[in-house]
Amino acid sequence: MAPKAATKAPAAAANTGSAKALEVVKTKVDELCSHLPPNVNSQLDSVAKKAGTQKMFLVLGLAGVLLIVVLMCPQTFMLDVVGTGFPVFAGLQMLAADKFTDAPFWTTYWIIFAAFKVLMGPLDFILSFVPYYSSLSYLLKLAFFVWLWFPSTQGATMILEKGLKPFVLPRIPSKAE
Repeated sequence: MAPKAATKAPAAAANTGSAKALEVVKTKVDELCSHLPPNVNSQLDSVAKKAGTQKMFLVLGLAGVLLIVVLMCPQTFMLDVVGTGFPVFAGLQMLAADKFTDAPFWTTYWIIFAAFKVLMGPLDFILSFVPYYSSLSYLLKLAFFVWLWFPSTQGATMILEKGLKPFVLPRIPSKAE
């Protein structure tokens, strides 16, 4: 009888360890969700309630599906989707609202995107001889595109202000009026 009691104790300790790990994950997911816009949070709550599950499992499931899509889709297709999906939608929203306050941001984004696409063809060929370049560059390019257009980072604005305005735009002749 004593050996059975001894085997149950490690199993109970493993269960409490699992519960603690699950609680840590739940806390981290809740912290991540607290940074989301309120309407996204309410949608997640609504879908989780309809699905009869916790929001944590829904968020982790969506993250897992997103990770699979990012890793399994052809890289050029995924870069084009990430690089054009939201920017096209945001540009159409700007046109529909007939408010062009974001026009410099989106114009800068599309200039950077076009230049990036043109320059990366030859550079990818040259750099393809570097070991592990392909997989690492794919993730860096995805992160770069998201950084450019993501509303809280607005990397295109930073490039416009710190790179294009001081160094490029003064050298371009303005359109004669």
